[in-house]
Amino acid sequence: MEVLVSVCITVYNLETYISQAIEGALMQETNFPFEIIIGDDASIDKTREICLSYQKKYPDKIKLVFHEKNVGVARNDISVVKVAQGKYLAWCDGDDYWIDNRKLQKQYEVLENRSDVSLVHTDWVNLCEQENKTKETRIKVKDIEKTCYGLQIIELFVLRETTGCRFSSCMFRKSYYIEALENFPDLFLSGHVNNDFAVFIAMCERGKFFHIPEISTVYRIRKESLSISQSEEKRFRYSLGYLKLISLILIKYNLCENVKNIALRNLLSGLLTYAYDKRLKKEAMEIKSLADNTKYRLTIGQRLLYLGSISYPMNILLKPIVFYKQTKNNHI
Repeated sequence: MEVLVSVCITVYNLETYISQAIEGALMQETNFPFEIIIGDDASIDKTREICLSYQKKYPDKIKLVFHEKNVGVARNDISVVKVAQGKYLAWCDGDDYWIDNRKLQKQYEVLENRSDVSLVHTDWVNLCEQENKTKETRIKVKDIEKTCYGLQIIELFVLRETTGCRFSSCMFRKSYYIEALENFPDLFLSGHVNNDFAVFIAMCERGKFFHIPEISTVYRIRKESLSISQSEEKRFRYSLGYLKLISLILIKYNLCENVKNIALRNLLSGLLTYAYDKRLKKEAMEIKSLADNTKYRLTIGQRLLYLGSISYPMNILLKPIVFYKQTKNNHI
């Protein structure tokens, strides 16, 4: 029988968690065939060994895509999609897992019956690993998100004003992903790790989101992950990648001046402050170039931070001003 849903699990050094992700997929009860594809980005722990043991046990259900060298989040994702046979893709990051054994069936039925829907998502549980605490997240979808798609919803995502969803709770149309990858490859391959955000934008352009108000997924909040880190430098690199993605979206969809200013102002200030503090000339020039590409005009404060990042004498000259502003902000 034809595979109708491909469960996509992507991993890198997740030996502690990968079994839960796989088991959550294996327990799914459906009236259609589905496959599980696991993409491993050259893990150096026991992740690959665990995946192989599952594939040996379920050879007709599980496919493995192994990279011998690290290719990064985006290319690992794409490699999984390219071997997927399903009409629909259900994503589960390797450190998350599903707790509803009917998740795939419910989402499949929505996509089959609603041609106007590009993506289906659910509520979830946040699991804070450090504190070993869980918290249910039940969302109330805004009316505009129920009826609209395209630029209106893309703007909400860029402004971070959407109801929100977790990537591991989503199922979406594979054809839309492939279409976006072919027509706008930089959305996925511009050097960021916001693979979920890129997919959301692609799906926004092509259809509506549909929310099932039931919990299906556990989203794990770890001390160190792609989006969370105790390292200031890692957080900077993550935000710089996000700036690359946002600037592309602003240009591609020609979003209005107000949206552009709101989306970029705080992001640029944070990045330029770090570049100034660490005297990162190359990075500061890249940040300014990305802002210039969107025709965003740096504020006076941002211009000073930029100049202080690329010029040592200016960096020294501005120290008292920057120190005063940082001290003032810390007391607000």
